[in-house]
Amino acid sequence: MSDNNGNGKSFWIGAFLGSIIGAAAALLMAPKPGRELRQDIGAGTKRAIEKADDLKDALQEKSIEYKDKALQAGAELKDKSAEWTKKAVDSTAKLTKEVKEKTVEIAHDVTDKTKEKAKEVTEKVKQLADKEAADTLETPNQEAQPKAGADNNRQISADAETGEEAENAESPKASDEGEKTE
Repeated sequence: MSDNNGNGKSFWIGAFLGSIIGAAAALLMAPKPGRELRQDIGAGTKRAIEKADDLKDALQEKSIEYKDKALQAGAELKDKSAEWTKKAVDSTAKLTKEVKEKTVEIAHDVTDKTKEKAKEVTEKVKQLADKEAADTLETPNQEAQPKAGADNNRQISADAETGEEAENAESPKASDEGEKTE
């Protein structure tokens, strides 16, 4: 903005100097006697000084007027920017609050659904474990009986090899029953 003021001042200074030089050149070129010429130059100089004063006063008035308009426009812009800033802060705060509430709501929903799924999975695991236990109780363990029989046969054949009688060798089942009856 200072560049515009400098250009305006330069223009008016140039116009003022040009008018003085032009008036002086016109007076010097005019075919008049010396005394009249000096009077005309004096009168022209007075008029040029008066015009310069008038221009100076007009420029001062205009500069004050433009300065006041610029200050007023600046104050209006300042008020508008403060208002816009307040609106932006308010809308940002509102949006942040809404996003936070929605996030909390979603987190609660996810937590509830996770709990429900965990409960369902726990129930299914429990049902499978109960079913497995029931199946185990209903059907005897067929692998365990032949294994016990094989152990007895090994024991008997080991006793036979060492020369001990097979009567001394008791089956684990018989010894368990003997301990229970005693």
